[in-house]
Amino acid sequence: MTSRTRNKVTHAGKLSPPRLGRVFERARLFDMLDAWSGYPAIWVAAAPGAGKSTLIATWLQSRQRLTLWLQVDGGDADPATFLKSLDVLLGSTAVEPTELPPFRADDLSDLAGWLRRRIRLFMPYLPANWALVFDNHQELPMDSPLQDALAQVIGELPRGVQWIFISRDRPPAAYTRAMATQQLIALPAESLRFDTDETMALTRLHGRPEAMAAALAAAQGWVGGMTLMLIGSPREASAPGLEARQRLFDYFAGEVLAGMPADDRAALCAVAFLPSVTDDLAVRLTGHADAPALLERLASLSLFIDRREGRPTVYVFHALFSEFLRKRFESASAPGELTRLRLRAGRLLFEAGLVDAGLQSMIDAGAWDDVVEILQRSAPQYVADGRTLALIRRIDTLAPALRERLAYWRGFCALDTDPASALHDLTRAHAASVADGDVDGELLAAAAAATALVSTGRLHELDQWIGVLDRNTRHAIVVQPEDVEMRLVPGLLAAVVYRAPWHPLAESLAERAERLLHRQAAPGQRLLLGSLAFHLLWRGQLDRLERIVLRIDALCAQQLAAPATMMRWWGVGILVKALLGQTDAARADAERALALVDAEPSVGSQRASAELLRMIVALAAADVAAARGSMRGAAQALDPDNAVDLTTYEHQLGILALLEDDRPTALRLMRASVVSAKASGFPMREHVALIANALAAARSGEHGEARRLLDDVFVHPFYAICRWHHWVAGNVAAYAALRRGDQGAALVHLRRAMAAAREFGYRHGPMLYCCGDMMELLAALALEHDIETDVARDLVMRKDLKAPPQAGASWPWTVRVHALGSLTIDRSDGPLPTSRKESRRLLEMLAVLAAYGQAPAPLDALADELWPDADGDAARNALDNALHRLRKLLGGDDRIVLRQGALLLNPQRCWTDVRALERLLEDLDEAANDAASAIVTAIRRLYRAPLLPEQALAGVVARRNALHQRVQRALRDAANRLAAAGMTAAAAEADAARQSLPDL
Repeated sequence: MTSRTRNKVTHAGKLSPPRLGRVFERARLFDMLDAWSGYPAIWVAAAPGAGKSTLIATWLQSRQRLTLWLQVDGGDADPATFLKSLDVLLGSTAVEPTELPPFRADDLSDLAGWLRRRIRLFMPYLPANWALVFDNHQELPMDSPLQDALAQVIGELPRGVQWIFISRDRPPAAYTRAMATQQLIALPAESLRFDTDETMALTRLHGRPEAMAAALAAAQGWVGGMTLMLIGSPREASAPGLEARQRLFDYFAGEVLAGMPADDRAALCAVAFLPSVTDDLAVRLTGHADAPALLERLASLSLFIDRREGRPTVYVFHALFSEFLRKRFESASAPGELTRLRLRAGRLLFEAGLVDAGLQSMIDAGAWDDVVEILQRSAPQYVADGRTLALIRRIDTLAPALRERLAYWRGFCALDTDPASALHDLTRAHAASVADGDVDGELLAAAAAATALVSTGRLHELDQWIGVLDRNTRHAIVVQPEDVEMRLVPGLLAAVVYRAPWHPLAESLAERAERLLHRQAAPGQRLLLGSLAFHLLWRGQLDRLERIVLRIDALCAQQLAAPATMMRWWGVGILVKALLGQTDAARADAERALALVDAEPSVGSQRASAELLRMIVALAAADVAAARGSMRGAAQALDPDNAVDLTTYEHQLGILALLEDDRPTALRLMRASVVSAKASGFPMREHVALIANALAAARSGEHGEARRLLDDVFVHPFYAICRWHHWVAGNVAAYAALRRGDQGAALVHLRRAMAAAREFGYRHGPMLYCCGDMMELLAALALEHDIETDVARDLVMRKDLKAPPQAGASWPWTVRVHALGSLTIDRSDGPLPTSRKESRRLLEMLAVLAAYGQAPAPLDALADELWPDADGDAARNALDNALHRLRKLLGGDDRIVLRQGALLLNPQRCWTDVRALERLLEDLDEAANDAASAIVTAIRRLYRAPLLPEQALAGVVARRNALHQRVQRALRDAANRLAAAGMTAAAAEADAARQSLPDL
């Protein structure tokens, strides 16, 4: 699911700018900053206490700019933590709540892309002019990938938006290019030193006599030291000549504390152990009721405590002051007191929801059992927030014995980034759960281990974890709370779908998976989508599958997720759409996927996979040219170490060879595909490879091999549960039987395939339509033998199949022409166009073509027949024009074909009763005696009137007479043959049919 931007901030004061106490405007530096207002970013680097944050805060306030303030801390080394804070910060400023895709593991490889997408999302809801301050930016490690991401995005910030980095360090190397291209400018550290005028202003601000300004020279313009000197010294005192800043700070900080009551000093030192503090936290930690007033007083004096905006008020100590106070407490505290303080602080922070800060305090206190307990309790929230790397880092800081207790969570968090390492941790976690008798732990470890194995293609090893499911079935069927289900169901479903799809729990797991689809942000969602889609396809639950496809489409349409995530979604959606015949949609998605690979370097390594997806779409559309193009693209990008892409490529090359009728190549590739598929440990792949090999063998005339392979197909356990393969394998088996001349077996298999199509809605499958006229032959056979005729007709029309030679009147012809009697024309797509003035000549042309039956009509004969008074060129021009109009009348150019100078009503598109009669006459001549009677009856039923009796064209008259004589002769010969065979009744029937022929 998407996450709303207006979330509770989990670090007090982290996203609030300082509330300024006693400050003044430094006009000299303000002018410099104003001059740089056109730069996308400014870097302010100087030592602690140099007044960096105060300078930027006062400047932005004086210029009345909308300011977003992010206090960077050690937790931001985890990208998800940093980016979540940025989301909340931007969302709190947007004029309306913005729905955002969550941060995922895939985003780690494309942090710059994530930032770009976020800023584009927020820009319509933010003012045109705003600044974002990254305070204490030195807390972000110099080698953090976030540095590169921030540096890349600087140059893309819209006009009016400025980022300001406040740091103790100069810009890391990641920002070199931004500085070279003048996207980032750095304020020199020396410029922050107070000059004489500013020193005098500071002295007045603190109510000290102007004469003291000269004594502040020892601080060398360092505002931190000068502030302490002004507050900590008597009004008339002069400063000691200290040169080292730290010594200067420690001296005067001590002077400040010396003037405080003892309980104030103690409270202040204790509070310094918190990264930030509210009034309530201060009182609960110190037990000092006046602690809030003390903090407010020091903040108003600008004495190294920032008061952050918001409710409740949050106080943040300056790093130098915090360090000084902590050292003072450590030196003055009794043995064990420091540990007790840290432990108390940690528990308070954890209770306040500040988990990271609380954990660090407990780690400092050495409270390891508490640390482990908190990590176990907090781990689900770490995962929900996408902070898996942060949790791993926390666990890795523990001693080995403690890490063992968190092995499950470490493994779970590493699933997307390091599945091999994750599997090692999960195996140990499972063993510990077995030893403890923890069935929940066993199942959760098994589910996560299955996820790791599926992602690495080690499917054979899933058996071990399916065994865990089998041993704990009664426990596994209990539905858990959703957050637990999301860690349990995707892995278990994937295990059974990819390794044991016949498992008795497969359907119940799929139903539980569907109830989790709304949790799109949760880890495991991508695996869940793919596993569920395959399960539903195989089981024939296409209505449920359509909802999955629609969900994938909706996710992809947002175009907000990481490119790697988009590629995973498309990988499922494109394949399913291609198999379901949604070719146009699949092709559009495949093109978008390739465009993404071109545009985004983070998914450049997926080019081969993207090309293979486009190739399967081309094969589904029987588009040889497109398939060849994708094949070349895939071949150039294939990684020899990627076994999945290599075997997919091998299989699709075999399908392409079938499409091109390259039978030897197809057979060789399909044989190799069976070998690699068996080695993969994926039953579905193995089953598909066996079917494809059988098809290639049948097409190549290797009938024995085809039969052996199909025997393996039908006894394979995958066949028992996969209704999709009942459709695919049934058709392949029927075709193989036809190829070897066994029509009886073909009809048995065809009935099974067509029944599956009727029951489950199957109509497609690239393999079936890439093998010559296979599906045309099977559709015609189904129609001839009354096998699921509605399905067969739907197949013909949906796939625009061309009629094979044996197709009869039951075939859903595009055009039907009746010429035995009056000329009539029927089009399957609707009535004929409105008649035009030349329609008589067109109908005469159609009459001649129909009269020719199976024979083509020579162009010259047609021209002479229809335009006898025109010379050669004029007649031919008239014929060409008429042919164009007649094709349009019949609904398409392919209705009439030109073959070697002659025209023919296309026998793959147009049915004519004349052609049907001629075929019956051929069948009668060749039929066995016991089949003759049925053919005679069919001839008698069809030939009720002469060929176009009202048509006087000489060519038609000649064809009419010839056809009539042929019918008479065929019936007479049949009667004589049957009489000679002693079949008196049949002979009489044939003779009666001859005598009842219509008169010419």
